[in-house]
Amino acid sequence: MLARQVTTVDHLSGGRAVLGVGLGVPPDAEYGTFGESPDPRRHAALLDEGLDVINALWSGEPVRHSGAEHEVVDARFLPRPVQEPRVPVWSAAALPARAGVHRAARWDGVAPLFSDGHDFRPVTPAEVAGIVSEIGDRRVTSAAFDVVVWAIAPDAALRREYEQVGATWLIEGPAPGEDWLDDAMEIVGAGAPPSPV
Repeated sequence: MLARQVTTVDHLSGGRAVLGVGLGVPPDAEYGTFGESPDPRRHAALLDEGLDVINALWSGEPVRHSGAEHEVVDARFLPRPVQEPRVPVWSAAALPARAGVHRAARWDGVAPLFSDGHDFRPVTPAEVAGIVSEIGDRRVTSAAFDVVVWAIAPDAALRREYEQVGATWLIEGPAPGEDWLDDAMEIVGAGAPPSPV
């Protein structure tokens, strides 16, 4: 169903859809609260195999898949997505863990955050540089790759730093949590950025 929904959005947007994926942090709140296993290894296995199935379905060719988590028998999705070879897949990466970075290297982009398991903070330019280097070492293709950075009201100098170390997108927004309103007011007070990253 997800492959079809994203394909529909890709067609409606004229080929501008992106599929953002991740395991969900913290797992106790994301899964345990709803009676599901919070084990990140279980969700990683589901996600990795699911992405392989979605990628195969987006090819427009008949798909037969029998895996540990998913079963597909002679499914063929048409129309294919507008974008070639597929809708870009961006993987979240909750640092300091590296699994999200490793997953992202197999796809089209990474959206890193630093998380201690409960709270989040934006990654620093130095952390982005390390991620870009690590992904470069792991990629087996020279296809375009996006690095999506989330930041709270960055000034022009910080925007430039992110761009210089390889960020291709900057999402400016409030931090999740209790202080989100203060962060939102700071962003509004800073005004529009002079130029996008």
